[in-house]
This record gives sequence, C-alpha cells and structure tokens, in this order.
Amino acid sequence: MSLAEADSVVRSLWESDALAWDRYWVPIFSLFARQLAFVSSPSPGEIILDVGTGSGLAVRELCKTTPSAGLVVGIDSSEEMIRLARRRAGSAGLKNVKFLKMLAEELRFPDSFFDLVVSNCGINVASFSECVKEVCRVLRPGGVFAFNDWHLIDVKPHRIFGEILRKHRTATPSPQLARERAALATLESYSRTLGRKGQLQIVREAGFKKTSLVTHTHRVRFNRIQDFLRIRLCRSTIRREMSEMTASKRKIFLSDLRFALKQFVHDDAFVFDWDVFYIRANKPR
Repeated sequence: MSLAEADSVVRSLWESDALAWDRYWVPIFSLFARQLAFVSSPSPGEIILDVGTGSGLAVRELCKTTPSAGLVVGIDSSEEMIRLARRRAGSAGLKNVKFLKMLAEELRFPDSFFDLVVSNCGINVASFSECVKEVCRVLRPGGVFAFNDWHLIDVKPHRIFGEILRKHRTATPSPQLARERAALATLESYSRTLGRKGQLQIVREAGFKKTSLVTHTHRVRFNRIQDFLRIRLCRSTIRREMSEMTASKRKIFLSDLRFALKQFVHDDAFVFDWDVFYIRANKPR
C-alpha cells in the first residue's frame, strides 16, 4: 500500500474514532499537551496555530497557560473533531479561539501570520515534510514551532497489546479490515524509519534554526488494567478485529492480554512510562 493511500485510510479512521478519542484518550494526552505548552512558552498577545488539534485539547491547555493570548486557531482534517473542539471550547468559556477544518499540508493562512505554531501529536507522518514547510511559511520571522510525537514500539504496554493481537487476530480478515491493517502497518513502518531524528532533520532542512529535541517520560496511571484496555479496545479498527475473531479466540485474546499486562500493576493501580519527544525550533529573522 502506498503512503498516500495509507494516509487516506487512517484519516477516515480518525473521523470515525472522534468520540472515543475525546472520551478515553484525551485525559492521557493532556499530560503531553501541558508539557508542550511549557516547551513552546507562549507569550501574551501572540497569535497561535495548533496543527491537528483533534477535539481542541492543546488549544485549551494553551489558553490556560496564556489566558491573554491574542488568538488561538486549531485546525484538523476531521469535521467531527472540529465540531467537538468547538463544543469543548464553548463549555470552557473560551472566547479567543477558532477551529477550522483544514489540511496541515495546505494551510489557508497568509505568510508570516502566526507567532507560534504547535502540534500535540497531531502531524501525519505521511505528509510531515509538506506540513513543516507550510508551518515555516505561515510563521513570522523569529516565530516558534513546537511539536511532540511518540512511537508505539517505545511504550511497552502498547507494544505488548500489538504483539498479542497479532497472535490471536483472524488470518482471514474482511477486505475492510485487511485494508485498515495494511494502512496502519504502512504508516507505523514509515514512522519508525523516519524516527525523531529524521523529523528533526526535516525541520532543519525547511529552514528552521535553534532546533532542540528532548524526550520526556510521562508516568501514566490507571486505576486498573481494564481502564487501559478500554482506551485500546475503543478504536474502530480494534473493534473490527474483535468482531472478526471467533468467540473462543476473543476470550483467549483478552485473557492473554490481562495476564501479560499484570506486570504493570503496582499498589492496585496500572502504571507505566510513556516516552514522548518534543521538538522546538525558530524561524530565522
């Protein structure tokens, strides 16, 4: 499967996963968003862009950090995510924010419009280079670009989940599931090949200066194993994987998962480390 085709499939999954993402994943990614706000160091009065905003988590965190920001704009390719972001911002009483459906690699903003551009794990690796070039274009000279990302293989419970799923999943998937598997595998392989240093190199090649890369280890805590399983099992592709297993296979799969994940239970809580890397760069004056 080509990178472009894989990206198209995953964008569709992102749309269908919007509600599950907002309910189960946002509480974890708020840890990353708070650290991103610290790394990006927004200043009062700045005009800020959040790329791949999802349901607006990073926008809300930035508004907490800098309540006097001039304007914070969040963009996402998903219409459903944009609707969620607007509702969440309205519930939080935020006034200086705007959410737009837009592709990160085709930003519809004037040159040098923003003081700061951030992304909380929101840049698609398939269009990473194009997105970085667009970010550089819309940033003012001296402006800051700060983003974060992570790799599934670096987070042990996620890696274990994937290994056990591959062991028990059906060998005869439906065409839809086979396509989703191929798309996710293609993007994961490309992401591993690119890596954090590859992303940093692309940022430098786009013309950014004063670049830095730091990995931050976040300690993630759930009350129980089932809470971790819920965030993994809620995604549409995993639900499809489960539905195409036989009942007995599904039972064994869940049993093996719980057994393998017991190593992360400490003092009646499910605890593990989640490494996220943060890149910060400046557009030359």
